[in-house]
Amino acid sequence: MQLSNLLSAAMLAYVASGAALPDHGEDSSPSPSSSGSASAAAGSDAASPSGGAAAPATGADYQPAVSCRNNICYSAVVPSATVRSGSGPVWFQIYAPTTFSWVGMGTGSSMSDANMFLIYQDGNGNVTVSHRQATGHTMPTVPANDNVQITLLPGSGVQNNFMVANFRCDNCTTWKQSQSLNLTAAGTPMVGAWREGDALDSTDVEEAIGVHTGNVRMFSFDLSTAQKSTPGNPFVGQFAAPAELSVGGANNTNDASDDEGAAVGQFSFLPSGVVAAAIVTGLSLLL
Repeated sequence: MQLSNLLSAAMLAYVASGAALPDHGEDSSPSPSSSGSASAAAGSDAASPSGGAAAPATGADYQPAVSCRNNICYSAVVPSATVRSGSGPVWFQIYAPTTFSWVGMGTGSSMSDANMFLIYQDGNGNVTVSHRQATGHTMPTVPANDNVQITLLPGSGVQNNFMVANFRCDNCTTWKQSQSLNLTAAGTPMVGAWREGDALDSTDVEEAIGVHTGNVRMFSFDLSTAQKSTPGNPFVGQFAAPAELSVGGANNTNDASDDEGAAVGQFSFLPSGVVAAAIVTGLSLLL
């Protein structure tokens, strides 16, 4: 068996075991963490992964759009109702090693035009999600009169050397008057940025951040196939962790029009439990 396939199987087994990340929403109450107020309309989005809203292990009616680089993975899922109406909530996931001070994802073709979402450790085992915008090469800031609402969903947190933010974003399909998110395109433009360094350990959505490491990353999402017809948090079960993360290689270096300065070895940031599972699985196959 190839090592990449072995590691992939181990990663999925590790996540399925429930050891991947803490559930900060066991009481089914979402954790608001943004410049906008928490949306009370989150409903079943906030259900615990062990509840009825969890994605089945197989046969899910959706496939997240995923793009990974440097073991940083960005994912998106769009509710079918949002696609039909042209407005409504969108689900995002940012999955990144804790060796980064902050990691950001933006909807748009450049940093100056993007609707940005930054995540960083809050110092209490969870993450802060901060909605920001920028003009040119300046530090992104929380917009004045921001009407964006972000709801942090179960599965978010910090464990096994990874930060994970699963969040629902309301009022995110349009921004800066003329900008809008194409919900049906196979090549929706996105940007990504990150900074290597110590944790910010802050719950302040306006926390000052250092300049990003290397260049801003340009990539795209295929949202035409990332549509979900059923309610509930999409980043549970088989989609709790991006499969691309465990495979490495080409699947962890797609859309290569970005800086390589923060690149790491394929296994450098994988949780120790995953590596251990891979070793145990490999030994069992040899016996």
